[in-house]
Amino acid sequence: MKAGRFLDAAALAAQLLSDAPNDQDGLYLAAVAARYLGRFEDAETHLKRLKDATPDFGRAFQEEGHLLRAR
Repeated sequence: MKAGRFLDAAALAAQLLSDAPNDQDGLYLAAVAARYLGRFEDAETHLKRLKDATPDFGRAFQEEGHLLRAR
């Protein structure tokens, strides 16, 4: 992510999620990568799944704020 390789990050997240669909880190990574790639609806979908799976994960709400600002 720091290197700006958002497509690679999205691919890694997809691989993580194929093994564990509710993985907190995979969902978060997928949401962030999607936002940076301008795939706002995908980011929103990942965030919804993340908040459903781990409702106390504060970074999901922070990322939701970043997504709203980006839109």
